[in-house]
Amino acid sequence: MKSILIGHRGEPDSWPENSLLGFQSVLEAGAHLIETDVQITADGIAILSHDSSVARMTGRDLQITVTDYKTLRALAAGYPERFGDQYSNLHLTRLDELVELLQQWPDARAFIEIKQASIDAHGIHKVVETVLNLITPVLQQCILISFDYDTLVQARQHCQLPIGWVLSEWSSDSKDH
Repeated sequence: MKSILIGHRGEPDSWPENSLLGFQSVLEAGAHLIETDVQITADGIAILSHDSSVARMTGRDLQITVTDYKTLRALAAGYPERFGDQYSNLHLTRLDELVELLQQWPDARAFIEIKQASIDAHGIHKVVETVLNLITPVLQQCILISFDYDTLVQARQHCQLPIGWVLSEWSSDSKDH
């Protein structure tokens, strides 16, 4: 069986997770698939973050969905608990920055997970519209994923990109969707 290298949040053992440096590194290492998470700031900017707060990445406990991008961009996002000051020059990555990177790697594919906190704060329509507008240049390289089934239905109504429903467990209820 052939191994497939997937850069989950980039290469988080060596770089701050969801950073452009981490994604660049794993693509250069031969990955053809990456996975990232998208949260939407208070002012509608799509950034890459698994967590709803930037605490782990910046040391400041700010909720992304209620904080504007300018405030978040001013924070060093080098994951200080793990890497100390080594990456103190890094900032939170925007989705459009990842799109630019993907344009340089046309054979790469990205699993883009829309996070529940952003759906709850901004609504399905706004979040889906924001993400789809940003990934349009690399739409053929993207697979949209979410734990929220209705978000995926909304995305499918706008375009035919591949979607994936993330499940915490398999059940007869999930099988019926």
